[in-house]
Amino acid sequence: MKRILIILPLVLLISSCGPPSLEVRKAKYDSMANFLPYINQKVRGYIQAYSIVDYLNGSQYREILERVCYPLPSCRKDAEKMFNTYHVKVRRVNDMFTVMLCDIDEKEKVMEDFSCNESMTEIRSYEKDVPGPCEFERGWEDIINKYCKY
Repeated sequence: MKRILIILPLVLLISSCGPPSLEVRKAKYDSMANFLPYINQKVRGYIQAYSIVDYLNGSQYREILERVCYPLPSCRKDAEKMFNTYHVKVRRVNDMFTVMLCDIDEKEKVMEDFSCNESMTEIRSYEKDVPGPCEFERGWEDIINKYCKY
């Protein structure tokens, strides 16, 4: 009986140290996964309207986002939450861009949006059993062909 009383708390302690369940991760990240395509469509419209075709980096992305999103209080609130909660990385891919959100320590990729589908974030790494490292998707051509062709 004493062994059970000693072993049971140890088992409970060890099992509680694992990664959060999918339900917990979805509750934490789904709202941002729904917001990201919305703001990226605003940024994409700005880029097209002002013919910005050269390199796009994180600071340029933030500057554009502040112009198109910050005048709207709810958009501003969610954008500030994004910048305060995640490490945000941006890259150009052909005539579009992708925005990757990683945990603030840049250890795990949370999601990546390809700015081509206004109704979804294409890569939701947080839904995987083990999220990958904070790196852009390598097979972006396949993702574009799957989600971005109209």
